Amino acid sequence: MSKLRTCLLVLAVPALLLAQDPTPAPAPAKAPVKHHRHAKEKGLVGDSATKTFHRADCAHVADIKADAKVSFTRREEAVQAGYKPCEDCKP
Repeated sequence: MSKLRTCLLVLAVPALLLAQDPTPAPAPAKAPVKHHRHAKEKGLVGDSATKTFHRADCAHVADIKADAKVSFTRREEAVQAGYKPCEDCKP
């Protein structure tokens, strides 16, 4: 084999291999999903004994006695009724 032909093969083969082996492009980074604070909320639960209201999934809801539970559909409704938001779940 001639030196010229060997040089051409040495130069051409890597270029051919690169052209035939497409490297998959990295997946685009997904933007973080922003959830509205009240999106998961199924309602608000107030405690008439403490005049505090919580998100329905707040751990403190389990401590509220059944006869002291008050339901609210919106935060503004609870505030207008004189209830303050829970400091843990921040409804």
